[in-house]
Amino acid sequence: MKTLRLVLGWVVAGLAVAFCVGAAVKYWGEFSRYHTELSVWMLILGLAFTLTAYLSGTTGWSMLMSSIGSPIRFLTALRASSYSLLASYVPGKVLAILVSVQICKEDGASPSKVLTGTVLGVILRLVSSLTIWLLSSLHSPAIWGLSRMWYLTLLIPMLAALHPKVIMIFMGAYYRLRGASYEQEVPHMKLISILRPGGLYFLGQLLYGTGGYFILRSVVSIPIGTVSSIVPLVGIFPFAWAIGYMFFIVPGGLGAREGVLIWALQTWVPLSVAVVVSLLARLCQISLVLGLAATLWIVHHWRK
Repeated sequence: MKTLRLVLGWVVAGLAVAFCVGAAVKYWGEFSRYHTELSVWMLILGLAFTLTAYLSGTTGWSMLMSSIGSPIRFLTALRASSYSLLASYVPGKVLAILVSVQICKEDGASPSKVLTGTVLGVILRLVSSLTIWLLSSLHSPAIWGLSRMWYLTLLIPMLAALHPKVIMIFMGAYYRLRGASYEQEVPHMKLISILRPGGLYFLGQLLYGTGGYFILRSVVSIPIGTVSSIVPLVGIFPFAWAIGYMFFIVPGGLGAREGVLIWALQTWVPLSVAVVVSLLARLCQISLVLGLAATLWIVHHWRK
């Protein structure tokens, strides 16, 4: 079964890459006729906001690890986050968790606490993304009417899972199954233990969406409407990330995230521009994570 899942994952990854390349080739001619030049300053702003989003989310995860009784240094959390983002492009998402566990061991974090913190971090990021989409889509009645039911259905159980008592119950059940002491393993959590890192995750996803908007503006040379259209555009990018993550069999949400972006951006820009923007956003994010991971690897080994 493990081999079958791995083969299936690589097949899906190949199809996703083929979809992205095929879409770019198909619509490049139309995009070339529409587009004039790339705005470097807008692209730099997009990269800066996206990098700040990663830093905000990592700070939230470091704070979350402290809340569950396993504090780690910020640089350790940043290395674990950047390495696991790269590892998420390997089908299955298991390698991403293993990488985080291995790096956090340097600060004495137990694998079970890293797994718990990772799961809570993913839920917080999904909740933040869907909440931003919910608020931003109020400015676009067509999108709101289409999607309100199913993603509200997702938000309610995820919000319930973030209640401190629910987290402590699940952690206690997990440790009892392992034969560990409940009192030693499960910290006493309060609502503020979730709200503080949750605020940083929300800010991170908002910055992530703003970065996506500036990446879009680097291709579209004219302002895209007023605030009433800018707000939904900012909400599209976290929403696309959330949908891409839910397709867990697809490595890094490849193809799924681009498909959602193409579908949602067509309200404001031509189809050819939406295709190119979705691929440009992916290239920018991968390049940023690669650069960050490489820098952290060099600094870490230089310090050692």
